[in-house]
Amino acid sequence: MLASPHGRRSAGRLEQAVHAAVAAAGPDGIPVAEVTAAVDPSLAYTTVATTLARLADRGVLVRRRVGRSSVYAVLGDSSSVVSTSTARRMHRLLESAPDRSGALAQFVAGLSANDEARLAELLATVTADPAGPHDPGGTRG
Repeated sequence: MLASPHGRRSAGRLEQAVHAAVAAAGPDGIPVAEVTAAVDPSLAYTTVATTLARLADRGVLVRRRVGRSSVYAVLGDSSSVVSTSTARRMHRLLESAPDRSGALAQFVAGLSANDEARLAELLATVTADPAGPHDPGGTRG
């Protein structure tokens, strides 16, 4: 079950379980009812449908209509999904920071030497090709 000791689902656990069920279904995808059955049959259909829709809105899943139903599939491999999701969260946090430059400076100051070198490589690549592959979801701006 997905419930915490207090009877409520912890934030993110339902999304993780739903994502895992969709990933296990393979590239053909899976309808909401089957995700519900795989995750926790006691969950309301609408709870699972809302979770799937949110994951699709974030670009983690792809949704396609089959008749009157929606079928969901994982978009890309699991590492690219995690990378894209993390990058989007980082962008949202940065956009909400009252001092964007300060937030960037603190982030860079906390990087390991390896991460700092990798970031420099990525920045050089993006500078050379602004439409390059290191902009998941078109979030540069």
